[in-house]
Amino acid sequence: MFLTSSFRRSVIPFTAVAVGLVFGLATRRFVDPDQPLQFALWFSVPVVLALVASIMWWRLLDEVARDAHKTAWYWGASLGMFVGLVGLILLERTEGGLITAGLNGGTTPEAFVALGAILVISAQLVGYLLVWVGWWISKR
Repeated sequence: MFLTSSFRRSVIPFTAVAVGLVFGLATRRFVDPDQPLQFALWFSVPVVLALVASIMWWRLLDEVARDAHKTAWYWGASLGMFVGLVGLILLERTEGGLITAGLNGGTTPEAFVALGAILVISAQLVGYLLVWVGWWISKR
């Protein structure tokens, strides 16, 4: 049959992401990036479609595939976060305190990159902590 489970596993999530991308590209000329609410609503459509696609894809996976992905995300994100953190520390030490400058209102592109990296690492840490706490609460 054409719609086997392996076909659905590979096509349905990518289709949802593709629809989100097409929507974003097709409607971008109608959105004013200077209007924060309008921009946020426009940007949320592809994000919601990607989230729905992820949930659909996750439900199609068996336990072994789920465990493989959880392990890869845990170790991959942890190691990636560590490498990024080491890079930020080296950048702070060698480039004259870009992170400190960014936190104190610096407006150079380098300071914005450093602050963006801090934001990503912080979001990973907060997300991990919230999921970890939620997992333990749900097991009690």
